[in-house]
Amino acid sequence: MTTMTGISKFKRFEFRVAKVVVLTCLLALAIISISVTVVENNLAKKRLVNDISVISQIVANRSIAALIFFDNQAAEVNLSVGRFHNSIEMFCLYDGNGDFFSHYTKQGLVASCEERFDKMDLALIEHEFDTAKLIVRVPVTDQGQSVGYLYTRSNLDYIGNVLSYLLLTNGIVVIIALILAFLLARRLLSVILAPLHHLQETAMAIIHDPFSNLRAKKESDDEVGLLVNAFNRMLDSLAQENAAALASESRFRVLAENAPIGIYAREFAKEGNPESFKTFTNRRWREITSYDNFEAVAPFVNNLPQSQQRLYHNCLEKVEHRQQAQMLEYQFICPVSQTEMTFIEYFAPLVDANTQKVTGIIGSLVDATELKNAQLELEKLAFYDPLTDLPNRRFFRDHLHFSLENARKHEHAIAVLMLDLDHFKKINDTLGHDAGDELLVKLAQCIRQAVFNEDVVSRMGGDEFMILLQDINEPSQIDKVATRIVKAMQEPIGIYSQTFDISASIGVAVYPQDASTAEELVKNADIAMYKAKENGRNQVAYFSSELDNELKEKMRIERKLKKAIAADQLEVYVQPQYDLKRGCFNWGEALVRWIDEEDGFIPPIKFITIAEETDLINQIGRAVIDKVCCLISEHGDTLAAIGINGIAINLSARQFFSSDLLDDIQSALGKYAISAKQLEFELTESLVMEDTGKAIKIMQALRDLGCRLSIDDFGTGYSSLAYLKRFPIDCVKIDRSFIMGVPNDKNDVEISSAIIAMAHKLGLETIAEGVETQEHMDFLKQQKCEYIQGYFMSRPLPIKDLLALPQSQK
Repeated sequence: MTTMTGISKFKRFEFRVAKVVVLTCLLALAIISISVTVVENNLAKKRLVNDISVISQIVANRSIAALIFFDNQAAEVNLSVGRFHNSIEMFCLYDGNGDFFSHYTKQGLVASCEERFDKMDLALIEHEFDTAKLIVRVPVTDQGQSVGYLYTRSNLDYIGNVLSYLLLTNGIVVIIALILAFLLARRLLSVILAPLHHLQETAMAIIHDPFSNLRAKKESDDEVGLLVNAFNRMLDSLAQENAAALASESRFRVLAENAPIGIYAREFAKEGNPESFKTFTNRRWREITSYDNFEAVAPFVNNLPQSQQRLYHNCLEKVEHRQQAQMLEYQFICPVSQTEMTFIEYFAPLVDANTQKVTGIIGSLVDATELKNAQLELEKLAFYDPLTDLPNRRFFRDHLHFSLENARKHEHAIAVLMLDLDHFKKINDTLGHDAGDELLVKLAQCIRQAVFNEDVVSRMGGDEFMILLQDINEPSQIDKVATRIVKAMQEPIGIYSQTFDISASIGVAVYPQDASTAEELVKNADIAMYKAKENGRNQVAYFSSELDNELKEKMRIERKLKKAIAADQLEVYVQPQYDLKRGCFNWGEALVRWIDEEDGFIPPIKFITIAEETDLINQIGRAVIDKVCCLISEHGDTLAAIGINGIAINLSARQFFSSDLLDDIQSALGKYAISAKQLEFELTESLVMEDTGKAIKIMQALRDLGCRLSIDDFGTGYSSLAYLKRFPIDCVKIDRSFIMGVPNDKNDVEISSAIIAMAHKLGLETIAEGVETQEHMDFLKQQKCEYIQGYFMSRPLPIKDLLALPQSQK
């Protein structure tokens, strides 16, 4: 039978305390009873010994006469007093010699006196306990003389009776004491345990209502009171923790329900069975998966591709059996829209702290579809050209490394072709960049169609393409592909209702004969491509050791040129121009000369080209302007006396279109205090045709300063009369290539004559370059050309030689 609290009454604290009290009392009473019994037993023995000794002494004294007079009958009478004492069983009387004299035996007992009695000390009364008997031996004396001995045997019934009474009394007392102790303990415990009962009732109430504000009442300041205080503090702490837990749970639920990722928890309902569980899913999870609940794994996994379902189950097994968190990216077919999505799911085990077994799985789910698409798009942007959809420079380099290793392993050749469109900038400048982009797309398709599928066509940037030809067995294979590309590029292409004829320059480098690394292959193909451009464009050039040496030589010259500019080692020579009408020098052209300590005289054609490819040409041009202005400032009178009234300076394209040109000229004019009319700037046809609108503005600005302008190498460029009449120029210089053939070459004669006539019609002066013979001079004089320049009149002269020329007489 149990109480309402569910605790057996024999297990209740109250009963156990009462039991302890009763047992303690019982033990104490038992100890007392035993002690009293032992003491009383000893006292009873002493009393019995004393009584028997006294009686024996009395009997012995009364038997003196009977022993002296040998009165046996009197002795029996004296000994018969033993019947008045229940404990005395037998008297045995012996004479002085120790011989049996008389006896008394209690009724019902058999006499067993000894025939002889050993003599004893007359001054002592001896006694001893023999099994259940008391033996007392008393000497019988008369005036100090032994007349006999009395032997008394007594039973111990007296002692037994005393002990029985004592035990009965003790038993009654113990029982009464135990009852009183139990009743008193119950009473005291009911009083003492009342606060504990109240504490228990409070605890039971808290169990049924964990969030109750009920607290135990403190009734005393003893240990129970301290316990109540500790209990109430514990309840306060638990209440705070519960409040914090509720707040945390509320925050978690708000967070989980509003999280941008899917969150779920699956708690196994049956141990070891992940297919049976209780679930929690947040709103985002349900939105992502289009499932209202996560009732079973199998239907969810069925939406995965067959190849990924095993991966999903493997992750679950690792989480459950190895207790390892897992992350998996997989494809998911939406059960509603049937669209393919990319999920990233993170699995983590829920582990029981006591059993260390997995009780469930908590996970998060991210819809990475857009992220994956963006990643693929980024990868495409990283490895493909967004305009042409061709692989880009990075892809080409990576693939080239791979192909090179494969070629090295299988011992076959590969070729790298670098293709650059010829004069593509003109199309951008004419029709705009949109047209240029459309043209690039169509050209990319042409190139792609001209090669094999296994070959790689890449756009490296701008109008530059790179082609990788693989598995080359014969050099003729490269020729065939390169020829197809050139022909494909030459096909007319229509853009914005206009048709364009495009050409390209191609450089070829082959592994293993031309290079052994990817970087060297690309570099050598680039060298070959520039060689194709130098050779007239629209052709294929193969890399060779000569090209490599040429490049190294250009690099060497470039390094020396930088040092020469820094050390001001470049000199300005002046070639006088001759006035045919007046028959004297009229002007001069400044020419740069470089005499190196090691290489000696380095021709301008060798270093000017290198300078024009870099920013060095601007430094050279700036130095020439400064030196010419200095020359005019310091030796203007001497030059005028010779007939040279000004000096012409050639401008490169970089320098002409530089934003610093006008500032540099104005600075030099102001620095040396000379007139702008003493300077002339020569521009090539190709230079001004790069950007005619901008070129005209710059030329007009130079004319506004007061400088003269002339078109150099006229007839070799692409200018037309429409542009020529717009240019604010003073003079046209006929290229020396037309002068060299006169008067024998009819074409040169006709062209030269036509240029002079055209210039005169436009109000321009003409200067003929490359005049080296009298025939040249006579022809030009006949055609009314104003000025000539060439070795026939004077070579380019250093300043000191120039100043030493004879003074003009006109």
